[in-house]
Amino acid sequence: MPERKVLLYVLLAVAGVLAAALLWRMLSRPDASLAGLSAEEVRIERLRRAGDVAALAAEAGSGREETAVLAVRALGRLGPGAIGPLAPALKDPRERVRASAAVAFGRVATRERAAPLAEALAKDPSARVRAAAATALHEMLAYNHMEALLGALNDDSRGVRQRAFRAVAEITGVEVRYSPDASPADRLRAAEQMRRMWKRIAPIVREYHESGPARR
Repeated sequence: MPERKVLLYVLLAVAGVLAAALLWRMLSRPDASLAGLSAEEVRIERLRRAGDVAALAAEAGSGREETAVLAVRALGRLGPGAIGPLAPALKDPRERVRASAAVAFGRVATRERAAPLAEALAKDPSARVRAAAATALHEMLAYNHMEALLGALNDDSRGVRQRAFRAVAEITGVEVRYSPDASPADRLRAAEQMRRMWKRIAPIVREYHESGPARR
C-alpha cells in the first residue's frame, strides 16, 4: 500500500508539472491577432482585453500623443464604464486626442449622456474635432442636442456643416432645402427654418426614437 501511495503522489506531481508547463507555453505563445502591431499597440491592446479602464485612462493622459490616441480608441471599445475617462479626453490640448475621444465617446455613451459631444461641436476650435462630434451625435441619433446640430449648419468648416446637416436630416426624417455651399446668410435662413420646424415635430421625433429599434 505505501508503494501505491508513493506512486500516486509521483503521478500527481508529474501531472502538475506538465499542466504548469502547458499553461506557461500558452501564456508565452505570441498572439496571432497581435502580429504586426508595434510594442506600444500590443501593450495598449492587452490593457483593453483585460478591461483595465483605470490604466487606459492614465495612458490617455500620458505625455506621448500616439499612446494617448491608442488608449482613447481602446476605451471606446470598453462600453459605458469608459465614459468617465473619455470625458476629460474631449478637453485634451491635443487635437488628435480630442477627435479620437469624440469618436470613442459616441460609441460608449447613450444620447442621454451626449452633452460633452454637443459642447465639442459648438465650442471646439478644431474643425476635425467638431466634425467627429457631429458624426457621433448623428450615429447616436441625439435629438436632445438638436440645437447644437442646427448651430453647426453655419459652421466655418464645410465638412462640419455637411455632417451636421446629415445628422439633422436623419434624426428628423424631414427633407429641408439646405446646401453646405450656400452663403452664410442663406445657411442661417435654412437653419432658422429647421429650428421652427423642430419646435413643431420634436415630440413626434422623440417618441419615434424612444420607441423605435434605433434607440441607443
